Amino acid sequence: GSFSTSDLEGDFHLFTHWDLPSQNDPGWDRVGIAINSLGTVTSTSGIDSDGETLNLTGLPLTVDADGVITSVAQTSLELKMTPDKEMAMGVNVDDDGYVLNLVLIRTGGVFSNSDLEGRWYVHTFFDDPSGNDPGWERLVVDVSDTGAITGGSGAASDGGSDTVTGGSISIDSSGVVSGSIEFAVSEDKVITGFKMNANHEVMAGVSTDSDGYRSLSVAVVPEPSGGASLLVAIGTLAALKRRRRYASR
Repeated sequence: GSFSTSDLEGDFHLFTHWDLPSQNDPGWDRVGIAINSLGTVTSTSGIDSDGETLNLTGLPLTVDADGVITSVAQTSLELKMTPDKEMAMGVNVDDDGYVLNLVLIRTGGVFSNSDLEGRWYVHTFFDDPSGNDPGWERLVVDVSDTGAITGGSGAASDGGSDTVTGGSISIDSSGVVSGSIEFAVSEDKVITGFKMNANHEVMAGVSTDSDGYRSLSVAVVPEPSGGASLLVAIGTLAALKRRRRYASR
């Protein structure tokens, strides 16, 4: 499809995961932003993983004909908009040298628990600010049309594995997902603050677990609302465990 800067007009949820190459300092941002038809961020509301507020108001953005988003104020910033113009993903290096992964999801939509139904394949990235322990996980979770979790399994970058035994998730009228996932070995995990897009094909969010691990996720669901759906994520889908919680076989 064709793109222009005016495609950015509207309200978005912005999720980022960042780290500083010169020292171990991972974290995340969860921000609501409004963008006008000229591509300028006009308002910002949100916090980072340290509890500090983030102000992006005034940031100028442009979109080229291929849907690539850049900024003259952040020359390393580049995101790619999806064809439906509901989401963008990208990377940046900020003025302090932090490297970032970014996910932008447009607000709006009508949602119900049936939008969660399907088999979700989840891929995860995380890091520990106190111990420099980055890693990934992949998880399969089966969810019913009521949001009940009926099974699944997981594997991690260190070769460990675990089994999903139960739990439930729900989605509110604004598309925010919450709930918990239960595991055979690992502790149950709580899902908070994840956002689904209006087409019920994408959700994204950030998380800090009970041990301080900080994660970002983005999920793509080719078959939403029924049937086997595929969910591909960067970060953690709220209920994912850090790798050392898996029991190696």
